[in-house]
Formats: sequence, structure tokens, C-alpha cells
Amino acid sequence: MPLHEALVLYRSIRRLHRRLPAALKFMGDQYLKDEFVRHKAAQQEYIPGFIKGWTAYRDTLADQISRAEEAAALADADAL
Repeated sequence: MPLHEALVLYRSIRRLHRRLPAALKFMGDQYLKDEFVRHKAAQQEYIPGFIKGWTAYRDTLADQISRAEEAAALADADAL
């Protein structure tokens, strides 16, 4: 796995996890760490699928968090 690409992906997911509730952040961080450690020495043929899967997760999570934050902001604005 290209170290730089994997590290950038790992860090971007960890940054997204900071925006989750504490219990989800803890669970997400632990699972992320375990998966990346497990695949550290994976055979080359499995790396593209691994990167693709986690990239899709990152993109989906970013979209979901963004929508939730927008909805919360709208709800706060309506409450005023």
C-alpha cells in the first residue's frame, strides 16, 4: 500500500470521526485502526479494493455529516 496515500486516507477519516458523537467516534476509530493495521502487509492485489472501500466510506461519511450539520443549523435558525 502506498504509505502516503494510505496515511492521507486514514487521517481524513479520523478527522471526520471527530465530528461524530463520542461513542461512534470511539468505535469508528478503533475499527479504522484495526483494519489499517491488519492490511499493512496485504498482498498487492488486495490494496486497490481496500483503498477504494475506505475512500467510499470517507466520502459517504463526509456527505452524511454535512447533511446532518446543515439540518441542525436549519433547526437552530428556525428556533430563533
